[in-house]
Amino acid sequence: MSVTAVVVACGYEFKPLKKQMSGISTREVGGKVYYCGKLEEKDVVLVQSGVGRTNAAATTAVLCVLFKAQLVINSGAAGGISRTLKIGDIIVAEKLVYGDVDNCCFGLQFGQVPYDSPAFYTAEEILHKFQTVCQQMVAEQPVGIHRGLVVTVESFCESEETKQGLLKHWPEAMAVEMEGCAVAHVCQQFKVPCLIVRSVSDTADDHAEYDSFASLAGERSAQMTRAFLKQI
Repeated sequence: MSVTAVVVACGYEFKPLKKQMSGISTREVGGKVYYCGKLEEKDVVLVQSGVGRTNAAATTAVLCVLFKAQLVINSGAAGGISRTLKIGDIIVAEKLVYGDVDNCCFGLQFGQVPYDSPAFYTAEEILHKFQTVCQQMVAEQPVGIHRGLVVTVESFCESEETKQGLLKHWPEAMAVEMEGCAVAHVCQQFKVPCLIVRSVSDTADDHAEYDSFASLAGERSAQMTRAFLKQI
């Protein structure tokens, strides 16, 4: 049986997906509840990991080892740091980096964990399938859909200074969030493909209004996740 895992951090990202599932059974591992069932007629395991890299990494490892996931989708909200993005826009990560890891004293790139890759990438085959989803979605409703670099940090980004600091290292960065690179990192270790999907909830600066648009971002990212499941 081919199983697709879906990891989200928060309740507003979790609820739009869970309410569409059928035939649900649950299993608790490490204090997290894993929901097994059907979503868009596919066998899926859905879990709310909690916020941050440690939670995301732990649940992703469980999904890869215990549930034998053949694909991991990480869906949720992000702060838009590219000026091309608007609230509600969709970003699919082509590349992910850690935005607050500094081991340059060892001759490593900024963002690189020692003995690990400086960046993590989405497989071209996955991106190609997602492109089909994007074309269909744009035809159905006006929504901006983008591909590019996503930066993962440990703290919520809500200052222009922090935002500009990230852009100094990665001028091409599209969005900043708190789990994606950890999911991609673990998936690389277990040789499981992954897809990181985000919807813009705020502008990641001094004027960030995360609470105002978090639910919209959760709904949009869930919509894209379901649309992608139809294609696989």
